[in-house]
Amino acid sequence: MGVAAGAAFGVALAVSSMMQPARAGGPLPYDGPAPPPNVSVAFLYNQFASASTFYTANGTKLGNTHIQTDVPVLRFVHTFSPIDGMPWGVQVIAPYVSFLGNQEVGGGSVSHQSGFAEPQLSAFLYPVNHPSQDETVVLAYFLSPPSGSYNPSIALNASTNNWVNNFEIGYMHKVFGQAKGKRLDLEVWADGYFYGNTNVQTGVHLKTDPAAQFIVYAPYYFHPQTDAYVGLVSAHPGPSIS
Repeated sequence: MGVAAGAAFGVALAVSSMMQPARAGGPLPYDGPAPPPNVSVAFLYNQFASASTFYTANGTKLGNTHIQTDVPVLRFVHTFSPIDGMPWGVQVIAPYVSFLGNQEVGGGSVSHQSGFAEPQLSAFLYPVNHPSQDETVVLAYFLSPPSGSYNPSIALNASTNNWVNNFEIGYMHKVFGQAKGKRLDLEVWADGYFYGNTNVQTGVHLKTDPAAQFIVYAPYYFHPQTDAYVGLVSAHPGPSIS
């Protein structure tokens, strides 16, 4: 099982187990607008995840599965003065993965170990930023060094113990309504992931193929003061590179 959630300007975490690669959940609709310049912001998020089905590497579905995690995420963002009118900044994201209770796959208990996942070091740039039209293009890069808690003898780990390079590009534009008010947006995102090898033990390494995905959102912001929205999402995995 691999679980991940990431955003060009949002939360990211990676949980790997059973020697399967972590995959991205993708950016969220409120990751498109450019943040104000010269600010520092600290966040604390919390995500709860539950899985009841497990798929092996060859696609076999295993029922009687029970995996639950609680993941607090610390995040720090700092933005700088725009470069030629382009907002930019850096951020650090540090997730802690806590497995809740007994973890089961296919009806059998599996060993698990809570701990910090790899931190994410990120930089982002908005080459297009037209607030009056609610239009932006954002480029983001995430680097995750293999510095999380990892135990090769444990089946479910909070960490992947490898280098992860994540490139993202997102485009957002207002379809109708008022910019920063009630409106319908169209967003298109592309994600690319390039992994290093995981050192399972001396002389044994796991290789993860690069992966990509494309996400299209059509969110309607009915309460712009809190960025509350309803809408449609279409997510498609891109080609996997061997």
